[in-house]
Amino acid sequence: MMSVPLFNVAPNLAVSRLCLGTMTFGEQNTLSQSFRLLDEAFDGGINFFDSAEMYPVPQRAETQGRSEEYLGRWIRERKIPRDRVVIATKVAGPSGQMTWIRGGPKCLDASNIIEAIDNRLIALFLNSSLLRMQMDYIDLYQIHWPDRYVPMFGETEYDPVRQYPSIGIDEQLEALGRAVKAGKIRYVGLSNETPYGMMKFIQVAEKDTCYPKIVTLQVFFFLPTIQFILNSYNLLCRTFDSALAECCHQERISLLAYSPLAMGILTGKYFSPGGGSTDARLNLFKGKYSEGESRYNLSNKIIKAAAALMSVPLFNVAPNLAVSRLCLGTMTFGEQNTLSQSFRLLDEAFDGGINFFDSAEMYPVPQRAETQGRSEEYLGRWIRERKIPRDRVVIATKVAGPSGQMTWIRGGPKCLDASNIIEAIDNRLIALFLNSSLLRMQMDYIDLYQIHWPDRYVPMFGETEYDPVRQYPSIGIDEQLEALGRAVKAGKIRYVGLSNETPYGMMKFIQVAEKDTCYPKIVTLQNSYNLLCRTFDSALAECCHQERISLLAYSPLAMGILTGKYFSPGGGSTDARLNLFKGKYSEGESRYNLSNKIIKAAAAEHLTIAKTYGLHPVSLAIAFVLRHPLVASAVFGATKSWQLQEVLNACKVELTSDVIEEINNIHSRLPNPCP
Repeated sequence: MMSVPLFNVAPNLAVSRLCLGTMTFGEQNTLSQSFRLLDEAFDGGINFFDSAEMYPVPQRAETQGRSEEYLGRWIRERKIPRDRVVIATKVAGPSGQMTWIRGGPKCLDASNIIEAIDNRLIALFLNSSLLRMQMDYIDLYQIHWPDRYVPMFGETEYDPVRQYPSIGIDEQLEALGRAVKAGKIRYVGLSNETPYGMMKFIQVAEKDTCYPKIVTLQVFFFLPTIQFILNSYNLLCRTFDSALAECCHQERISLLAYSPLAMGILTGKYFSPGGGSTDARLNLFKGKYSEGESRYNLSNKIIKAAAALMSVPLFNVAPNLAVSRLCLGTMTFGEQNTLSQSFRLLDEAFDGGINFFDSAEMYPVPQRAETQGRSEEYLGRWIRERKIPRDRVVIATKVAGPSGQMTWIRGGPKCLDASNIIEAIDNRLIALFLNSSLLRMQMDYIDLYQIHWPDRYVPMFGETEYDPVRQYPSIGIDEQLEALGRAVKAGKIRYVGLSNETPYGMMKFIQVAEKDTCYPKIVTLQNSYNLLCRTFDSALAECCHQERISLLAYSPLAMGILTGKYFSPGGGSTDARLNLFKGKYSEGESRYNLSNKIIKAAAAEHLTIAKTYGLHPVSLAIAFVLRHPLVASAVFGATKSWQLQEVLNACKVELTSDVIEEINNIHSRLPNPCP
């Protein structure tokens, strides 16, 4: 048997840290399927199995009790020694729906737990749990839900008006105590219980030594001494921590956490195209499953967003600034993508776990006076119209540097002086935001504000040699940092980053920032990094590592070249960016020009690696970028939903050492064809 750690919840009761629930046995799972799952769990080191008299779910009179029956049959037919497994089951509480269980049950009185034990007629077990499982005893017997009104399964507010007559806790404990004394139950637990209920069980149990103690809470909760409680606990449901945790800690009661995967939501299966397979539980039993309709209802956008955030890992780039490892760039919004198309991509990215969105005041591209600023505008409109809480997303944008071409942005801009970043802040006239980024996005602040390119001559977008003759008068870094610092102080910017910067420039920003505590620190560098452009590694990587600056790697797919779409017959579709904007896109004409045979050769070899190892080309490219220890996030663009999904899927891929070795072999022969 493989090793799964054990946990001592009570004297002579050591349970595996994983417990296989049998809620689907007899409905979604046939007997043979159930046996196979039980075999694999037991062989894998699990000794703890949980059921309930009402299972399987959705509950029906025709199937009630099958889960217990299947579990018992497996133990008998596999000849599992009884002391090798810990069996937990649950008695149903009041229910006006399940009339086939003891006529309701209307209440959880003694007759519904144990009847005429002196006459050896035990209603708890007769034609019920022990009879179905054909066992002499149950290790852990739990009250499935309280015999009183409590908010459950997604309800958050207590309504006193909904209270109804209920059976006293002393009567329940007295009946359970008799079952313990008769050797039919070893321990008692609670499930779906509240702090009030759990503490009342503990207090009542202390009155009489015949009453069992609660040992678990299945949180959902367990019970007699109450030593367990079985309640829901997962990444989307942490209510246990707010009040029950203290109760359990002080009273030495163990939590049995059910729904650790939030009914499958946290596996990500409901975020695949089409919303997951038809046999996924929330799809298969849609409308028939009360907990699925209330607590885990995927029409609730907050649930979907929270779950999705778990599916794309986060990276801490600064205090209180955790960004998803994937960042959706908005460069095409307002040009290639309409407003409705942009909204759909933003919806799918957010639902898929992305919390990080990047824009720029000059976007979309190719840049035109008529469209300038639309990308920021669309991003801001999406956040407002979708009512996305502002603290749930990280918004990055960029201020344009010097450009003699884009004369429609602040008359040039001729330089990146203070007036082009922030003007007359004391008079609350902020040129950075007035009729600019914040105004277009209608936001109070920007999380990460980046200088799009340096205010000095540097080789860019495919240029490889520095030419001193091309240098021109530029604005000092101290003036830029002073202006940015004032914006930070005013609460309009949280953090500052650089883009398309060099080792010299980055180190000068760091040096100047150290002179004055009012100057903001640089936290990120957004530069190109992909399989065809690894210049970052030669000099910038050391700077970032030593100065603790994170890389935001843009163009991880080399402007789509690494997807392989330009290698199809005809050179790709007409709406592919390098085809659609041929001759109008400076970076496409220089850095990613497909007439360059070395670029095509290197890209083709990487596509061959993907095919050899059974990887999608997008997965190979994205996984390569994300494996870099200095990369906080890969900034990618998508114009279609299927492209976005390919990138989301790639986030889960890890490359083997063999794949990396082959990638490095290509790089050694054809280094940086797209510098």
